Amino acid sequence: MAFPDHGRPAPAPASGFALLALISTAGLALRLGFVHAIGFQPGFFDVDGYHAMALAAANGASVPTSHHPPGYAWFLWLVYEALGVRPRIVYLLQAVLGAGAALLAGDSIRRVAGTSAGALAAALLAFNAYAVLATSTLASENLALPGVALVLWLSLDGSRRPAAWRLLSAALVVSGLALVRTGLVLLAVPLAVLVLLPRPARGGSLSRRLAASLGVVLVAFSGLFLHAVSRWRTTGVFRIGCPNDVYNLWVGNNPDATGRIDPMPVVPGVDLDKEAQARLLAPRVRAFLRDHPLQQVRLFLARASYNFAPPKRDLIYVYGHGWAGERPRSVVLATYATVALSLPILLAVALLAFARSGHLPAFRLAAAMTAAVLLPYQVSIGDPRFLLPAYPALCAAAGLLGASRVPAAWSRGRRIVAALAMALFCANAARDLSLTDPALRAVSGPGGSRLRPPYHFAR
Repeated sequence: MAFPDHGRPAPAPASGFALLALISTAGLALRLGFVHAIGFQPGFFDVDGYHAMALAAANGASVPTSHHPPGYAWFLWLVYEALGVRPRIVYLLQAVLGAGAALLAGDSIRRVAGTSAGALAAALLAFNAYAVLATSTLASENLALPGVALVLWLSLDGSRRPAAWRLLSAALVVSGLALVRTGLVLLAVPLAVLVLLPRPARGGSLSRRLAASLGVVLVAFSGLFLHAVSRWRTTGVFRIGCPNDVYNLWVGNNPDATGRIDPMPVVPGVDLDKEAQARLLAPRVRAFLRDHPLQQVRLFLARASYNFAPPKRDLIYVYGHGWAGERPRSVVLATYATVALSLPILLAVALLAFARSGHLPAFRLAAAMTAAVLLPYQVSIGDPRFLLPAYPALCAAAGLLGASRVPAAWSRGRRIVAALAMALFCANAARDLSLTDPALRAVSGPGGSRLRPPYHFAR
């Protein structure tokens, strides 16, 4: 990853920020409308897990961390302590955070590429149907997404390498995000690369930049490390992340793995003890990776096809909240179509931006952040839902299609790559949707909201 220096552009006009604020406010209104239309079903998928973790903390127990990292449950617990156990209040706060993420993503690009680019980036995130849908779920994406937007805003200020305080602040945010989603700690990698780049005015010695880069990585990992130490003192087990991380690796790397979501493999004799599962499965994962190196290529490609499939499976959240059979079929199908189209639209604009502005440092940073967010799931368990925290970076990259104050060039090579990528994505999306159509008809009919795992939408 290289970040050539095009110099610091002239400051964007203040009116540009006002436009971003207007777009984000419209995005907030859209999210609030969706919150109004959605109920709360605590016995459904991850919702019940995070909700139960927060209730345990509210009752004076420590937050259990066997199935999920604790960060999002801590957020729920703080809201429940302050405002009572009222999930709809959490939805409202998440609507504000989602709109704030659109503002941050747009402002990141506005400062380096102009008002039109910033407005496009903000609009793509503010009105993305999948991000709007996620607002009314008790899932960690709602905290991860604005956190990634803040990291982007801190690390992209128009210069070749941002100020030290910005990068250190970004590393601190990554440290907190790693307690929400363990894999988000990989955002430290593009930050560490940024630190290694010399400042245009005063480069500094390589040894000082290496020390600073190491410092950024240590700060980013500090949250995970301190939590692991705390858990070791209470349980005797020292583990970075949570036991379910090992289980996810096993789901994606076992003899029957297909690279897409499969029925969870049975682990004989271990039941639901995730810590025991982790101890048993870790050596099996290592053995599978060692004994089937070529199979990893096939699995990697299969996960890629699923990670970038239309995120239709997550409409199960809507069905679980009582839409299927209780809302007109036309409303369910319209919502489905809007959400299914949200990722193709975003990727199409991002690929056009790559063809036009892929040489810009801002595009490369946003692409690196997207890869860092997605990589843990690209090597473990595929699901388009796991791409959602990267949406601020994807929207920022896509916004550069509207860049006006920076050099732009429609590279022939980048246009060919973008066209091939879009053709492959469209073919994969069409195949995925055709396989899903019978399941869609089942869940959008009467009684569809009672459907439970295995989630046939993954097929």
